[in-house]
Amino acid sequence: MEVKRLKRSDEALAQEIVSRFWPKGKLNPEFLAGDANYLLAAYVDGAFAGFLYAYELERVETGFRI
Repeated sequence: MEVKRLKRSDEALAQEIVSRFWPKGKLNPEFLAGDANYLLAAYVDGAFAGFLYAYELERVETGFRI
């Protein structure tokens, strides 16, 4: 398996993912530009196998301990 983090230069591939899984959706190109945003594409034997998207959130509090 190969996993690739998509960047701004991968907009066409990112749009394919959006179109496949959110048919009425449109890619937000700024998502790919953000360092705190992640769009990963997985491939098995060169074929698209899935994806994961995530984003980092800043905590509202500081010094919090569990």
